Amino acid sequence: MIFIYASMLSVSIIFGSRSTNRVMGQKVYTCSRCRRPSHHAIVRSQRWFTLYFIPLIPTSKSTISRCNLCGYQEQISNEQADSWFSPSQIGSAAAPQKTSEQLMDEGTIHHRAGRYMEAIAAYDQVLQYVPNHAAAYYSKGNALSSLGRYQEAIVAYDRAIQLAPGVQDGYIAKGKALESLGRTVEAQRAYEMARQLGYRG
Repeated sequence: MIFIYASMLSVSIIFGSRSTNRVMGQKVYTCSRCRRPSHHAIVRSQRWFTLYFIPLIPTSKSTISRCNLCGYQEQISNEQADSWFSPSQIGSAAAPQKTSEQLMDEGTIHHRAGRYMEAIAAYDQVLQYVPNHAAAYYSKGNALSSLGRYQEAIVAYDRAIQLAPGVQDGYIAKGKALESLGRTVEAQRAYEMARQLGYRG
């Protein structure tokens, strides 16, 4: 009897909670801070009860919206977010999470295939997991530029430059986006920064 009781005590039941984040998609509306019509990344956070680190029971969920122009984040109702996207777009929050490297590769594949919105969604997921991922901001800027959304691209390039100031690619890409907007003086400044880092263009 004592042996059975000791054996029961030796069994550890590990339970707890964890959160998962998933980019539901992109929605265009006027930002409540910068007051400009822009694309917003809609991100669903789901909290789970876990047993042995396995998510079993959803306990709560919340949704935020992030402006791609100014970066402002605000909470929105789950019902509002659900009305914007079909269940197939939202997917399952319990699905196995991909690594940032896998998501970067996924974004690159989408970009090369001309699926720029899907590429942006992949890069947004990277930034949910690794907020200071310079390459994700740079790649997101490239996808935005491919869509002709140059102002948003410049915001992404600026963040990439801030995180990796010694990399010339961000300045070059920013210069091209500025040229596309007719802001040639600013573009030349960006190119000059790139030249200081070895750019020969």
